[in-house]
Amino acid sequence: MTAYRYMNQWNSWTLRPIGSKRYLGEAEARERYETGGDAFEVIPEPDPVTGIPAWQIRAYTGDGSFTVWHFNQYGVLTRTVGFRLYDGRLFHDEVLDYFYPEGEDRDRRRSKSSSLITTYIKPNGTSKVIYSDVIPGQEHVEEYRNVPIDSYWAERPAFGHWETLANPNYGDTTPTPR
Repeated sequence: MTAYRYMNQWNSWTLRPIGSKRYLGEAEARERYETGGDAFEVIPEPDPVTGIPAWQIRAYTGDGSFTVWHFNQYGVLTRTVGFRLYDGRLFHDEVLDYFYPEGEDRDRRRSKSSSLITTYIKPNGTSKVIYSDVIPGQEHVEEYRNVPIDSYWAERPAFGHWETLANPNYGDTTPTPR
């Protein structure tokens, strides 16, 4: 089983928890999760050489939603995924994909994406995809109807079973920049 670290908030720039209380014990994180206490973040055990985790999840225990950030092997943000609670089930409703110029995706402190694809999906089968470039004013918007949404639903995971939400391609395929 994968080992996880729990904290109030993780700083992906410094690769450390934010705040005076560095890590939460598993029992405290579990209690927050099961009783709707304060939000917390979880990361898998970081790479032993780089100290970089593959992802980080923020569990908003009050409203039942989750945000997942995915990083490449250099710690650069590649994808952000949102899950919101609808009628007692999670729905994968937002995806932001970050693209970088060749060779510029290796420094987590200096890398800047050259384009961004933002996708919003609704449980009613509508979707909006926004293709944005860093150059101001260059944006393309596409809207879709009757999108098959069955693969976008998920059950709220039991505490410690974060793998489904941490799958970077949950419910969809990875888009490519235009």
